[in-house]
Amino acid sequence: MTELKDEDVKYLYDQFRGEISFEANLIVQRTGWFITSQAFLFSSLVLGIPKNSSTLYNLGNSIYFPLIPLLACIISLLTFFSIFAAIKHAQLSRDKLDNLSDDCSAASISLLKKLHEVRKRSAWVIWFGALPSIFLPIIFFGAWSLIYIKVL
Repeated sequence: MTELKDEDVKYLYDQFRGEISFEANLIVQRTGWFITSQAFLFSSLVLGIPKNSSTLYNLGNSIYFPLIPLLACIISLLTFFSIFAAIKHAQLSRDKLDNLSDDCSAASISLLKKLHEVRKRSAWVIWFGALPSIFLPIIFFGAWSLIYIKVL
C-alpha cells in the first residue's frame, strides 16, 4: 500500500473520530428514549387499573396487562441489541484508528502512536461509561418479566 500524506491521515482520523462520536450520540439518544418509553409504559399499565377495582395495586387488573409488559420486554431487547451494535461499531472504528499508523508517514505515526497509547490507558473508562446503557435494558427486561410472571 502507498504511504499516506499527513493531510490524508488527518482526514481519515477525523472520519473515524466522527464515526465514534456519531455512535456515542446514538447510544445517548437511545438510552434516553428507552428510559422515557419505559416510564410511559409503566404509567399506562398503572393507569389502566379500574378505579372500582378491589385490589387497586394489582397490576393484573389493568386493562393493558398482558400487552404492556410484553411490549416493554420487546422494546428492552431491541434497545439492548441496538446499543450493543452501536458500541461494537464504535469499537471497530477505534480499531481502524489504531491501524491507521500502518500506512502513514513518520511524522503522522508518532502522533497516532501517542493517541493510541492514551486510548489504551483509558479503555476502561470507555467500557465503564457504556455499562449503564448496556445494563439498563437488561434490568428493565428483568423487571417487566418479573411483573408478568408474578401477576400470572
